[in-house]
Amino acid sequence: MAARLNRMHSNQVLERIQLSNLVTRVQKHALRQLKNPNDGTEISMTDGELRAALFLIERKLARAEAPKKLEVSGTVTLAELVTGHVVQDERSAGDRAH
Repeated sequence: MAARLNRMHSNQVLERIQLSNLVTRVQKHALRQLKNPNDGTEISMTDGELRAALFLIERKLARAEAPKKLEVSGTVTLAELVTGHVVQDERSAGDRAH
């Protein structure tokens, strides 16, 4: 198997999956849709489980980078939107000056 190009990416993906699972479990608990996978009976989280899940969710979300405001006119590529770095060519910069 080939070596991974970016080992941190794997860790970031794993953290996002774990966060998503925690959020889903808390949502199902709040909506009383949390079921036992073996027999389908309704189960609930204990107070300790719920507090721990909410703590972890808050901690992960607090470390998340806030979205940046990006104002653009004209055509933008997907890569420019994702990175937040928009490159202006001379033609579009000249059009704005007139």
